[in-house]
Amino acid sequence: MKAIVCVTNNVVSDGRVKRVIKTASEVTDQTDVICFPIPNNEFGIDLPNVKPFFVDVDLNNSTVFEEYKKCLEDLEIKNDLLKVCPFLGKEVYYSDTLGKTYEDWLKIRIGGSRWKEIRSHIPEETGYADGMSYITVALVRMVMMAKEVSNHPADVIYCNDLDTLLCGVIHKRKYGSRLIYDIHDFAYDISPGVFPRLYSYMLALLENTFIKEADELISLAPAILSWIKRFHGVNTHSIAIPNSVELYRREGIKVKHFDEKRPLRVYFHGLANKARNLHLLIDAAKDVDEIELVIRTGENDYVSQLREQIKYLGIEKRVKIVDMVSYDEAIKAANMDGDIGIYASSPDNCLNWKYAYTVKFFEYLAAGLPIITADAVNQSAIVKKYDCGFILNDCSVNSIKAAYREVLKKRNELEKKSENSLRATEEVLNWEIHEQTLKNAFVANNMNKSSNNSVVTLNECIWQIQDFINKIKGIKLERKLLEYG
Repeated sequence: MKAIVCVTNNVVSDGRVKRVIKTASEVTDQTDVICFPIPNNEFGIDLPNVKPFFVDVDLNNSTVFEEYKKCLEDLEIKNDLLKVCPFLGKEVYYSDTLGKTYEDWLKIRIGGSRWKEIRSHIPEETGYADGMSYITVALVRMVMMAKEVSNHPADVIYCNDLDTLLCGVIHKRKYGSRLIYDIHDFAYDISPGVFPRLYSYMLALLENTFIKEADELISLAPAILSWIKRFHGVNTHSIAIPNSVELYRREGIKVKHFDEKRPLRVYFHGLANKARNLHLLIDAAKDVDEIELVIRTGENDYVSQLREQIKYLGIEKRVKIVDMVSYDEAIKAANMDGDIGIYASSPDNCLNWKYAYTVKFFEYLAAGLPIITADAVNQSAIVKKYDCGFILNDCSVNSIKAAYREVLKKRNELEKKSENSLRATEEVLNWEIHEQTLKNAFVANNMNKSSNNSVVTLNECIWQIQDFINKIKGIKLERKLLEYG
């Protein structure tokens, strides 16, 4: 049995990808890894039956676009991609006029009820030409990787993230392979202010166009898979495999003990921006004297504003902003410098924040910290199941302040909640459990093939009718895009 693993990010530093490749190698005779040389040709995995193949796409090379257009024809994928990008193959991608016309078409194309949450994406503020450049780069990279993939016969192809799904579709059509699509999280709504609107809409439409060809869906969280299957109208077999926390990162972590004579340290680590609501954490702390706040983050303009806020409120002794630590040290630092982990970003800001798990949530668990969390679907489910923390009613100052006071009121329960956080880590983030699940998926995908992954419900029928009507409405603009340039 032979497998292919496709990945576009850094294999050396991505623990999840390394685990997938290692698992594939244990159940296959050969595993080919198709990847980009990021940051260089270093691979980071040395296994006898695993071989990397690097796809080097030099976007500054004047010939790459001609090669890309040829690949569109050779791979027989152009007609499918025209449903997503009607301007495909034009050499005027960086045009504001084209971008505006494409946005007008997209607004019609995704105007139905199915796409309501996609349309609520908070975009990166860019011009039309910038949005089109994102799409250009993505399409060229996808197609050029698919060209390399098409040269590797295999029984199973494992696609990491949406930007490799096209590789899997092309390979499956050519070789009849089983297609495992690891969605991971929502590529088109990762975080507020990330990616231009044009690019996010294009990615969502791309996934909707091709996901029905997948034979197995994998994601970080059950709620993501439920949303994906409902949104795309598929009944594909699926499994949730959270990002596991490596044992070496939590070595020596024990249940925390809480001294009643000292304040409780509420702890945040991660990137700082206004959507993270750190200014609200500080505002809430000013009226709760027995709470100290530790914010571990990097410097930027927002953090400078936080420092001014702390000084203005006169709470410098109780609110500290400290330097970031390395990935390897993050969990141990949280255990040492914090008592309660906090995540107070509104789940309504983007799909990932609502349905996925955040890295900091897992790291707080692994550090043995009880957690105060926003009411994100999967995170609140773990807090409830394991009794390892507190759930905010909303992400307002008053709710955060109420959570601080509840933590103080239940101080005698915190040691048990710390123990429960570590138990959740062992049961939810234990790679030994998930590794066997993934092995089964590779083997099962070699034996069982799905012929039809679509599901028809009343809601899906309504959405399909809306999408069909909107396709008709968009024909005039679609022709304009096809003829552009």
